[in-house]
Amino acid sequence: MSELAQTAKKHNLTLEQAMQLKSVIQQTWEYIGYDFVECCGGEDEALKIFNSHAHMIAEATVDADRLRDHGDVDWFYNLEGNQLQIAADIYEARFW
Repeated sequence: MSELAQTAKKHNLTLEQAMQLKSVIQQTWEYIGYDFVECCGGEDEALKIFNSHAHMIAEATVDADRLRDHGDVDWFYNLEGNQLQIAADIYEARFW
């Protein structure tokens, strides 16, 4: 696990963008997480589908533009590169 500032730099984001993205991912997951896991047949089954907890959350929150429901993150959807990986890395990064 890396620091948020390092992860932001890795993906050419500002620290402010990384903090906003992390916050919106967390808010979105809080809103949809239970239903998402239940649709997969439970947490153990959901984690079998994805490489990690962070990748599961990235897939669930980034897909279908769900992040837009919880923050002004249009800039994120316009980024070049693998948005799911960026989201997973940002979600997994610690603040310090």
